Amino acid sequence: MKLVHRNLARNGPGSAKLLPEEEDDLWHAYNLIAVGDSLQAVTVRESSERFCFWRT
Repeated sequence: MKLVHRNLARNGPGSAKLLPEEEDDLWHAYNLIAVGDSLQAVTVRESSERFCFWRT
């Protein structure tokens, strides 16, 4: 996991921007997040035309 940005205060509020590089990185992020934390995420998924199924 790559740490892109951090703004942390000792024993206080803060923020961090993380970039997962491997599947296991999401497991580590899951264990860093606590109840009451705020979270923002951006996801991207590539799609291939041959796997698109349209309902008619």
